[in-house]
Amino acid sequence: MDETIFRRVGLYLFRFRISSNLVNVFMRREKPLRYNWLEMEVRFMLLSVVPRSRFEGKDVQKIVRKTMGKRGLFGKKPAKEHVNQNVVWMPYHKILFDYTYSKRGSVTGHGETALNATFCGCVESQRELFVLFRPNYLRHEVVNYSPGPEEVVAPTSYTNFNVLLGGFLKRRYEIGDELAELRSELRKKRMRIRSYSRIIPVAWDLKKEKTLSERVAKLSAVRHTLDMCLNVNAEIDAIKVTGSNVFYFPTLVITLKSRGDEPQRFLIVNIVDTDVKSEHLGYDKALSELCNENGECQKIVARSIMS
Repeated sequence: MDETIFRRVGLYLFRFRISSNLVNVFMRREKPLRYNWLEMEVRFMLLSVVPRSRFEGKDVQKIVRKTMGKRGLFGKKPAKEHVNQNVVWMPYHKILFDYTYSKRGSVTGHGETALNATFCGCVESQRELFVLFRPNYLRHEVVNYSPGPEEVVAPTSYTNFNVLLGGFLKRRYEIGDELAELRSELRKKRMRIRSYSRIIPVAWDLKKEKTLSERVAKLSAVRHTLDMCLNVNAEIDAIKVTGSNVFYFPTLVITLKSRGDEPQRFLIVNIVDTDVKSEHLGYDKALSELCNENGECQKIVARSIMS
């Protein structure tokens, strides 16, 4: 085949995308989810990847034992034996955006965050969505790399980033208003407790104060998580996505042997090449739990490593 035609065909396949639309932060969908399963797309082009580390079989066994527990004499045998392992390049959307915030006048800033591109179309709750944001991955340098025949490139799902981040910002406003009301009520309740605790029993007030405190703590944690996902430490007024691209993060997917009618389970391990020893081969608990609890995510992983 003529080299020019070959490059054009490769470029066409690289640009071809099958998209899914995320309507809002709570995942109400307009259309059925569809994924791009064209392996030829990634074979024609170099991928932008975070370099992977090298590991040995004993490293994998150590992860399995530590994660799944031990059994048998001296705890040498893992509770669940792994039957397969695959190096999987997990795609992430690097989302670039501009934002404005009011602090001594209107100020404009630039931000970026990273979102898992394989599972962003099938999460079903706010908690699951939070798991997919990994802005800390952006601190790793990326290189061009062509996947080997034994390596797996996970599928990529696309969504409306403006709707997604806009939904985060709206939720942040709502939490801010609710926190202001709760804190005001909490201050009044505490003043009442201090004023009357020596005169009349305050068991009811103490119970109410505890309930309010727990509610404030929970909402504050959600707001902090939203800030971490957006990767911005500012009181944002508006946000607008300016661009995005995809990079790939190295993971090892360990398939665990199922017993009887138990469903197949996966362990996802980060195998990033880093000088930080704790990150060299680290179990991704949050992503592993998502893949094992969310049926659609589990199907995507199973289909990827079997294709």
